[in-house]
Amino acid sequence: MFKVLTSIAIFFLTYLPLLSQTTFQFQSTLVDISITALDFSGNSIKLNNYITSHKLHVINQDISKTYADYNLVLSEAQFKSIEDSLNGFGTVFMKKITTVNNSNKIQEIQLELKYLTEKKTSYLELVSKLDSKSESYYGFWKEVKIIEESIHHKEKELLNYNTQDDTYKVNIRL
Repeated sequence: MFKVLTSIAIFFLTYLPLLSQTTFQFQSTLVDISITALDFSGNSIKLNNYITSHKLHVINQDISKTYADYNLVLSEAQFKSIEDSLNGFGTVFMKKITTVNNSNKIQEIQLELKYLTEKKTSYLELVSKLDSKSESYYGFWKEVKIIEESIHHKEKELLNYNTQDDTYKVNIRL
């Protein structure tokens, strides 16, 4: 009985920290901010100058005579800095912060990559046994190329999620 309890204790002491780590990995924070300003053009220039001078990573920006919309990807320190400066660009009308845990999506992509890789391997084995001039050879060869393209897209998607850890995706509307 003592050995069983010792084994259980060792198991929990070994694997519990690992399980708790995955809970907090691969998080990103989505922030949506709306700012109203009496002097739109002046505050729009201030916001644009702030983004430029702090060399913030702009994903997309849409600026007109009546609105300015910026989509940014920021580190936590950059987000804290711009958050402290928001009132200098007008009155914060709305600020919505959502934390997203991407762990499940990453596991889903990894599982799909494994499936696609195994499927590609089985198709390649089948293609190697077929006559290269046969109609079915071309069909399976074409299917292998489609699978390779799917693998490539899933790898890019996985890389995108892996680089999002602890990032802030910020949308600012003025």
